[in-house]
Amino acid sequence: MTQEVAEKLNREVSNLKREMGMLRSFVIGVLARDQEEEYQPEFVKKILQLSKKKAEFIFKDTKSFLAQIQKSS
Repeated sequence: MTQEVAEKLNREVSNLKREMGMLRSFVIGVLARDQEEEYQPEFVKKILQLSKKKAEFIFKDTKSFLAQIQKSS
């Protein structure tokens, strides 16, 4: 791989990282607004913490999904 190709790939990766950051910020901004369009930092913190946790359930088919929902209700 030539130096030019490596530099181009690095620029593209940097651009993608920047775009992902902006998208993440947008999604959090949209999700974290209540009916009065007020920003709720507690909600964002909660969602970010939950997103780091390992999933508690794995659904392999519709039966297991429905069974888990019925257990939770």
